[in-house]
Amino acid sequence: MKNFWKPLRSVIMTLLKEPKAVIGLIIFFIFILITIFAPLLATHDPEQPLATPFQAPSAQYWLGTTGYGQDVYSQLMYGISASMVIGLEVAVITTVLAVIIGIYAGYAGGWIDAVLNWITNVFLVFPAYPLMLVIASYLPNSGNFIIVLVIAFTSWAPQARVMRAQAQTFKRRDFSLAAKMTGMSTMGIVLKEIVPNIISLIFNTFIVTMQWGIYAEAFIRFLGVGSIATPTLGNMLNSAQNGEALLNGGWWWFVPPGVAIMLITLALTLINYGVDTISNPRLQKPPKLPQEWRKKLGLQTR
Repeated sequence: MKNFWKPLRSVIMTLLKEPKAVIGLIIFFIFILITIFAPLLATHDPEQPLATPFQAPSAQYWLGTTGYGQDVYSQLMYGISASMVIGLEVAVITTVLAVIIGIYAGYAGGWIDAVLNWITNVFLVFPAYPLMLVIASYLPNSGNFIIVLVIAFTSWAPQARVMRAQAQTFKRRDFSLAAKMTGMSTMGIVLKEIVPNIISLIFNTFIVTMQWGIYAEAFIRFLGVGSIATPTLGNMLNSAQNGEALLNGGWWWFVPPGVAIMLITLALTLINYGVDTISNPRLQKPPKLPQEWRKKLGLQTR
């Protein structure tokens, strides 16, 4: 575990030194709080008709009401919570699949690599959006977890390909050969030696797949695929479209969920920028030279 937590702590500490990443973490933390405390933050039952349809934002209904008289603000709180959970679940499942299949295939080699790489290539061939729609359409009234599985099932292959390439570069490193000589199993080497050395890439994969999960859920639900009973951000957009919010001037019905998706994506993008500075040497700032060297080279000593 020490081999894992030490590089992870290093990644986190480096992120906290990157201003853009800090801004992203603050925004993301706010959405995490909304996810946890959504039932307390919501002022009304999100599905209960309470007032006149298309009522503009007011002191009583902060973001107005839907075309069915429901409170938009309460729906937004529950929608953010549901979409964040979906994004997190997609990220966890996709990252785990990518790490296990990609890294294990890249390190093991031989027929194991050939079989797993063939499976990965098959999934890479299929376009993600059409495949998601086809699978989800055959699962009528599918709940959130089914949507999560559909998105993760169609999303792991590109990330696994990247993991496989990284594992192949570490296969001949000294620490991997030394661990193999001690009799450590292939899975043990993968988990204890290779995974800690690419923790920033795994973190990057987690962020990218979470973004994809939130986008994909909104895309699927906006098209009316899956259950509409769950108040997700995608279902809010779908309801606004079906309720002709734009034609009736109810901008407060479709703008808030769109802004929420944009802010979550922005937060994850800023965090990802910080992760890129760790994993990509070209983005790292060069170390400062000692003042003695700077004087010899005729550089400013400030």
